[in-house]
Amino acid sequence: MSSLAIIMLPEEGHIVPTFKLAKSLIARGHRVCYVVPQNLEQYISAQELECLSVSEDIWQAPAHARPTMPDPVERMNAVIYSNRRQLVELLKSVEIDLLIVDPYMPTVALAAYESGINFTFLNVAFDTNRPFALLDSLQETTGASSASLTALGKVPQLITYPREFEFPQVLNEGRALYHVEASVDLQRSEPAFPWEQIDSSKPLIYCTLGSQCHLFKESRQFFQTIIEAIGARPDWQMILSVGRHLSAEFAALPPNVLVVNWAPQLEILKRASIMITHGGIGTLKDCIFFAVPMIVFPMMRDQPMSGARVVYHGLGVRGDMRHVTVESVQALVEKIERNPAYQQRVREMSEKFREVEESGRGVKIIEKILSVLERKSAHRSSVAVT
Repeated sequence: MSSLAIIMLPEEGHIVPTFKLAKSLIARGHRVCYVVPQNLEQYISAQELECLSVSEDIWQAPAHARPTMPDPVERMNAVIYSNRRQLVELLKSVEIDLLIVDPYMPTVALAAYESGINFTFLNVAFDTNRPFALLDSLQETTGASSASLTALGKVPQLITYPREFEFPQVLNEGRALYHVEASVDLQRSEPAFPWEQIDSSKPLIYCTLGSQCHLFKESRQFFQTIIEAIGARPDWQMILSVGRHLSAEFAALPPNVLVVNWAPQLEILKRASIMITHGGIGTLKDCIFFAVPMIVFPMMRDQPMSGARVVYHGLGVRGDMRHVTVESVQALVEKIERNPAYQQRVREMSEKFREVEESGRGVKIIEKILSVLERKSAHRSSVAVT
């Protein structure tokens, strides 16, 4: 069997959607190892997955360094490329057959390409142009040639959601894009939760803005508005997860709202009637999988694309993060509550997701890539011998 390494953007929203695929590859007999900064080693190990941690210095600029690039993802890519020699040496030391790379980290792919390491992209977001846009913006930093960019454009990119969730007019534009399963890991490790504080007789609303909501300065005020909106309706109840970086303390918390730093999302969605979300693709896929209609408040990156797809397919509604009020939140909840079409459409999409999930399409494509690479390697060896 083969040996694979996975390098994703070092945040939970990009790592969690890979767990199901990694575990499926391991079940097929392959070795899978995550390469992450040291602060994520414990998190990966808790999933009983192999992990190779590397120094923070490879991923992040020193704290005293002047940030010449305002975009943190762009800045991280620049740092990674400047440290590519260390990263390549590490990858070669574990003797991998295939590197699986997040398109949000294209300088890792560029370093692999320049060093002769086989790789493919695993996209857990909606933006399939992201690697090329990032490399274009980092042209001066990386010195990437147009030939390199062309070569990267031909590398297979696995898209972790079924084609049925895409807009019908979206084209691949000649690129090797493969829509696979949503890869929802139903066995992923989740935190304990005080279920005794939840009233099973009331409709449950779940709200979270994901693991990176602290990067959006309006998050705390948004949470306060949501609390007031649901608190004014004692016939509803809400679980609000504010993430690990924000305080879960709010003034005058109503009895029908429970605020925590982190919550077991899968278990909550099995019980929830409505989800209030930022539109992170991992959360969105979980909602569809469990047929929960959504209210999407996009913050950044590809989240507006999430909201657009939710509205287009009739799976929920979209709000405005910067102009949210108690009244607008209540109106959005009531809109979903009073229209059974949202529940029907998300249930139909859930059936499609589960059907593709059972197909194991992602593992099949990766094994096909490995098979092609093996044949090419055998051919090169035979040519060298003759």
